[in-house]
Amino acid sequence: MISVLSALVAITTALSSASIAAAKQPRITSAYTKLDWERCKIVRTGQGKHPSEDWKFRRCDGYAGIPIFWTYDDGRDDIDAGVENDAGFISGPMHSLGQTLEWRLADGKAFAIIYRVESHPAGVDHKTWSRLIVATVGEPGKAGCPIAKFDGLKPYANLAARRAADALLKGKARCIKFDE
Repeated sequence: MISVLSALVAITTALSSASIAAAKQPRITSAYTKLDWERCKIVRTGQGKHPSEDWKFRRCDGYAGIPIFWTYDDGRDDIDAGVENDAGFISGPMHSLGQTLEWRLADGKAFAIIYRVESHPAGVDHKTWSRLIVATVGEPGKAGCPIAKFDGLKPYANLAARRAADALLKGKARCIKFDE
């Protein structure tokens, strides 16, 4: 009888522990916002020696009022979420951003963004590559940064990008440079 009672106590304890562990896991979801250059506020502009060297820095509203900082310079776009980050810029051929920004949320709080970048090299009438970029959402005192990039033309790219974003919650992500 004691061994049956001990077994029941052990099972109850195990189930309670599993329930507590499951309760600690955040609910991960996505929200989507549109990137609309025209609806963003121009913060700064500049001009180089040539028209192709013109640049613009805009501030847009993102999910739940989180600011998006959108920079255009020399035929290339870059975005940061939460706080401005001057540390990195997407290198490579001329490119533009997709129209949709995916926000990864833990219990409704944004922790990462996923966005598409497509190249449009001069003299080529079609895109030559597409990338999904995963970046952290910056906070005061800590700018966001890219943590992963994927071939956006592959069928698994969206799922892989979400998994990379979600790895942030487990502490399994690090900032990368775009040339990595």
